[in-house]
Amino acid sequence: MGPRILEPQRTLSSADLASLEQRLRIKLPDDYRAFLLRHNGGVPERAGFRFKDDPDPDSGSMVNRFLAVYDGRYDNFEQTFQTFKGREPRLPAELVPIARDPGGNVICIATAGPNTGAVYFWDHEREGNRPSYDNIHLIANNFEEFLEGLYDHMKEQ
Repeated sequence: MGPRILEPQRTLSSADLASLEQRLRIKLPDDYRAFLLRHNGGVPERAGFRFKDDPDPDSGSMVNRFLAVYDGRYDNFEQTFQTFKGREPRLPAELVPIARDPGGNVICIATAGPNTGAVYFWDHEREGNRPSYDNIHLIANNFEEFLEGLYDHMKEQ
């Protein structure tokens, strides 16, 4: 079921998402589309996550806020997409930003290729000159697994 989501933006329709996908030339994974239709951004009550590809139990971060499809200035899905995927892309072609952590990093979802639907952490401090997976960690194999894996990071401090 995943965590409760606080402070979502306006309700979206399937037509809103279809229009977004057409403008950005992407196809969002079904479980993430369902999340946007249900919540459209927001702050997860349980926000901590760990990297699936790192055995260190302290690896990971937390979701500060999910991006929303709306006309607002902050945490705007389309503006963030353009920042990371525009003229000078900072993410591999198949990755799309869906959330931010408190340190300026982004949580992404694969929208194409063999790992479609997988959720990743993009570390801005290890960013290279060209988009690659050198600064990216796998979090979950799909969005539903990602939501289910979120934990209360405050209880574990």
